[in-house]
Amino acid sequence: LKDLKMCIRDRDTSVWVEHFRNNSPELVNLLSQDRVLIHPMVIGELACGTPPDRSNTLTDLGDLRGAQQPTVSEVIAFLNTHKL
Repeated sequence: LKDLKMCIRDRDTSVWVEHFRNNSPELVNLLSQDRVLIHPMVIGELACGTPPDRSNTLTDLGDLRGAQQPTVSEVIAFLNTHKL
Protein backbone atom coordinates (compact mmCIF):
# COMPACT_ATOMS: atom_id res chain seq x y z
CA LEU A 1 0.00 0.00 0.00
CA LYS A 2 2.85 2.39 0.79
CA ASP A 3 4.25 1.94 -2.74
CA LEU A 4 0.81 2.58 -4.21
CA LYS A 5 0.49 5.81 -2.24
CA MET A 6 3.82 6.96 -3.60
CA CYS A 7 2.85 6.39 -7.22
CA ILE A 8 -0.71 7.72 -7.24
CA ARG A 9 -1.46 11.29 -6.25
CA ASP A 10 -4.65 12.92 -5.12
CA ARG A 11 -4.73 16.53 -6.30
CA ASP A 12 -6.73 19.23 -4.54
CA THR A 13 -8.52 22.20 -6.03
CA SER A 14 -5.61 24.65 -5.71
CA VAL A 15 -3.32 22.37 -7.73
CA TRP A 16 -5.86 22.23 -10.55
CA VAL A 17 -6.43 26.00 -10.53
CA GLU A 18 -2.68 26.58 -10.73
CA HIS A 19 -2.45 24.04 -13.57
CA PHE A 20 -5.23 25.80 -15.49
CA ARG A 21 -3.33 29.08 -15.13
CA ASN A 22 0.24 27.93 -15.75
CA ASN A 23 0.18 24.37 -17.17
CA SER A 24 1.97 22.30 -14.51
CA PRO A 25 4.47 19.90 -16.18
CA GLU A 26 4.42 17.68 -13.07
CA LEU A 27 0.64 17.30 -13.23
CA VAL A 28 0.72 16.70 -17.01
CA ASN A 29 3.29 13.96 -16.43
CA LEU A 30 1.21 12.31 -13.68
CA LEU A 31 -1.93 12.54 -15.81
CA SER A 32 -0.18 10.93 -18.79
CA GLN A 33 0.77 8.01 -16.52
CA ASP A 34 -2.77 7.69 -15.06
CA ARG A 35 -1.39 8.48 -11.60
CA VAL A 36 -3.90 11.13 -10.52
CA LEU A 37 -6.98 10.56 -8.36
CA ILE A 38 -9.71 13.12 -7.80
CA HIS A 39 -12.35 13.63 -5.14
CA PRO A 40 -15.86 14.53 -6.33
CA MET A 41 -15.85 17.61 -4.09
CA VAL A 42 -12.79 18.89 -5.99
CA ILE A 43 -14.71 18.57 -9.25
CA GLY A 44 -17.61 20.39 -7.61
CA GLU A 45 -15.36 23.22 -6.42
CA LEU A 46 -13.83 23.56 -9.88
CA ALA A 47 -17.28 23.55 -11.48
CA CYS A 48 -18.22 26.53 -9.27
CA GLY A 49 -15.43 28.49 -10.94
CA THR A 50 -14.50 29.08 -14.55
CA PRO A 51 -12.28 26.22 -15.72
CA PRO A 52 -10.93 26.53 -19.26
CA ASP A 53 -13.09 24.88 -21.92
CA ARG A 54 -15.55 24.21 -19.10
CA SER A 55 -17.57 21.35 -20.57
CA ASN A 56 -14.60 19.32 -21.81
CA THR A 57 -12.52 20.03 -18.71
CA LEU A 58 -15.26 18.89 -16.33
CA THR A 59 -15.87 15.79 -18.46
CA ASP A 60 -12.14 14.97 -18.42
CA LEU A 61 -11.95 15.48 -14.66
CA GLY A 62 -14.95 13.20 -14.23
CA ASP A 63 -13.12 10.49 -16.18
CA LEU A 64 -10.26 10.41 -13.65
CA ARG A 65 -10.22 7.68 -11.02
CA GLY A 66 -11.92 8.73 -7.82
CA ALA A 67 -10.10 9.00 -4.53
CA GLN A 68 -11.25 6.56 -1.85
CA GLN A 69 -13.67 8.27 0.52
CA PRO A 70 -13.94 7.45 4.22
CA THR A 71 -17.26 6.75 5.88
CA VAL A 72 -18.71 9.27 8.32
CA SER A 73 -17.73 7.02 11.25
CA GLU A 74 -14.16 6.80 9.96
CA VAL A 75 -13.99 10.60 9.75
CA ILE A 76 -15.35 10.99 13.31
CA ALA A 77 -12.92 8.35 14.63
CA PHE A 78 -10.02 10.13 12.92
CA LEU A 79 -11.05 13.50 14.36
CA ASN A 80 -11.44 12.04 17.85
CA THR A 81 -8.15 10.13 17.69
CA HIS A 82 -6.23 13.22 16.64
CA LYS A 83 -8.22 15.57 18.89
CA LEU A 84 -9.23 17.78 15.97
